[in-house]
Amino acid sequence: MKKKLSLLLVIAVLSALMTACGTQSTPANTAAPAANTTAPEAGSRRILVVCFSYFDNTDGENITSQQYADALSSASVTVVDGKRRGNNDVVADTIRAQTGADLFSIRTEEPYPSDYDGGFVQQMLQDNKDHRQPVLASQTPDLSQYDTVVLLYPIWWYDLPMAVYAFLDAYDLSGKTVAPVATSGGSGLVDTVSAIRKAEPGATVTAGLAIRAEDAASCGPAVASWLTQTGIAP
Repeated sequence: MKKKLSLLLVIAVLSALMTACGTQSTPANTAAPAANTTAPEAGSRRILVVCFSYFDNTDGENITSQQYADALSSASVTVVDGKRRGNNDVVADTIRAQTGADLFSIRTEEPYPSDYDGGFVQQMLQDNKDHRQPVLASQTPDLSQYDTVVLLYPIWWYDLPMAVYAFLDAYDLSGKTVAPVATSGGSGLVDTVSAIRKAEPGATVTAGLAIRAEDAASCGPAVASWLTQTGIAP
């Protein structure tokens, strides 16, 4: 009799357990957590500003121009606190201040003439016409440690400078975000963003930012807005 009662008790317990498992369900508003969905903390994105500047590739302190004798703004030079600086160097400092980015300056083995109106303009036009790329003197840091490259350049005769083409040919930016920033006398970005996308098909190229030469020293708000719109900075 005791054995029969024990057997009936075991059957009852097993039946209750089976019923409980069969009716258990996940609440409708609960989902399994996805892997790696935590948003990165502000400032965790590794950014490298790659800057090409006429000022840094010539005798910047002795750039001469009859046409732009006042501030040399259209000769890629601006005056900040009474000191001559390259337009792109000023913009690069602004981007670094807002993002904490590292900076790399593209340098050529052969410097450009400091005579802006004569030697420089003639060489620049001839190089663009022949699509002649200069030999680069500088080597970038390890690009694998960066996920975003801000590419900063002047517009030379409605195009990228040949030194920037040389950089794009030398380095594969696949898998990275490339963010173009151009300074000019008023031509805007022209077709340079498309040229960068063509040169780096494996990269994600964002919308570009165009800064007029005379606005280099006051570009902070424009840079901040662009960084937010492109998602480079929160």
